[in-house]
Amino acid sequence: MTEIRQKAPIAPAARGKKQLLRLCRRLLREVKRDHLRHTRLTARLMRAGEEAVRRLREEELSAFEELLCRRRTALSDLLPEARRYINAIEDPAIRRIFRLYYLEGKSWQRVALECGCLSEASPRKRHDRYLAAEARGGRKPPADED
Repeated sequence: MTEIRQKAPIAPAARGKKQLLRLCRRLLREVKRDHLRHTRLTARLMRAGEEAVRRLREEELSAFEELLCRRRTALSDLLPEARRYINAIEDPAIRRIFRLYYLEGKSWQRVALECGCLSEASPRKRHDRYLAAEARGGRKPPADED
């Protein structure tokens, strides 16, 4: 029987915007992976022939569904705050980078492609500069600073 790993409890989002966004991204990716795993477990359960094996698989699926439900709940609790933060970003290019990376779970390479950048380093650097400027409380870097 495969072991279902459970990560440490999710901390409150009050730690900071950067941590909130990272936590949302992590949960979003986990929920997507868990959904695929749930589909595979369900298919395996349908193929299970013996009653003992079927019972074990049903227990495994039930435990996994509980874990998936907890992760979805945690994500739905954090997403509104993350969306408010991202929607408050004045620069539309930076806002789009944050939305694609954190809310849609895209890789830096995919973000660069969708933003029309030649390199994945470009949107990542703009992201990092924005967060650094915000942490210093200074001015936000303009969108065309590449």
